[in-house]
Amino acid sequence: MKRLLLLISLLLLSLAVLGASPIVFTENEITVKDVDTIHIGACVNGASGPEALSVLTSTYSVEVRNFDAVADEDVYAIWQVPFDFTGTTVTFRVICWVTNATGPSGKGVSFFLQGASIADGELLSSAHGTAIESNFAAATHSQYDRVATSWSSAVTLTGIAAGETCTLKLYRDVSDADDDYAQDIGVEAVQIKYQRALTND
Repeated sequence: MKRLLLLISLLLLSLAVLGASPIVFTENEITVKDVDTIHIGACVNGASGPEALSVLTSTYSVEVRNFDAVADEDVYAIWQVPFDFTGTTVTFRVICWVTNATGPSGKGVSFFLQGASIADGELLSSAHGTAIESNFAAATHSQYDRVATSWSSAVTLTGIAAGETCTLKLYRDVSDADDDYAQDIGVEAVQIKYQRALTND
């Protein structure tokens, strides 16, 4: 380290002697982001749950729950907010598989997510924040294709804080204008993207 500082000092001195412009060091902020995956098998039924967990097989296999194309269906999930979480919002996307023989042809599917963060002594029934959409649109896929929705805009999970527990509600909104695929869609997982501190703890 001392040798490095000596070299830097000599470099700056040389530049000064040569009449070069001074070097300005600026501090840059590093943003660290991470993604947590919540498998659909870890979710429980909401007010109207999707089909039971099933296995989709095409040489290999994946577990999914089919969300209906006619009526809204929802699940509840738990996300443990990391100890080094920073910020006030998250984003999400849904990992889907085409389970129906009739795949989407220029069609889309729309999911919404909302939730609340719960600290010690707070109720499981804490009110959720505003639901935010994530979808895939105008897509063409065949049965057994994997398709992920786009990353959503910012989702405010009520009262979110590092180290707390978030209750989440994920649902397919079949009445939304972006949802025009008239078949069930298999859901494997929901992914939560968030910002965290740069730490070695």
